[in-house]
Amino acid sequence: MSNKRKYQRKKHWPLTINVHVPGRAEPLNLDVGSTMRVKNLKQLIHEKLGSEDMPVERMQLQIEGGEILSKNIKPLDEYDIKDGSNLVLEILDKANAPTPRERKPRA
Repeated sequence: MSNKRKYQRKKHWPLTINVHVPGRAEPLNLDVGSTMRVKNLKQLIHEKLGSEDMPVERMQLQIEGGEILSKNIKPLDEYDIKDGSNLVLEILDKANAPTPRERKPRA
C-alpha cells in the first residue's frame, strides 16, 4: 500500500463576466476560468483597457450589490462568482489605495 498523498485537482469551468468600468457606457465582457485569481483578473482588465491611468494597484472590484473582492490571491469561485456575474470596477485615490505591508528583516 502506498502512503503517497493524493491531491484532488480543483475543478474549474469557463465563466463570462461583465465588468462595469467608470467612463465606459458598455461593460467589459471577459471570458475567464473559475479558478482565476483576483490579481490575475485585475491584470487582464488592465491589458484589455490599455489605459495607463488605471494601474492594477489602485483597482478595486466588487460584485454588483455585494462583496468587495479584497483578497488578491483568492480564486473567483471562492467569491461565489458565477457565469454572467456583474462586477463593478472602482479606481481608488492614491490616498485610499492599500499600502503594502512592511516586512521585518530576517535575522
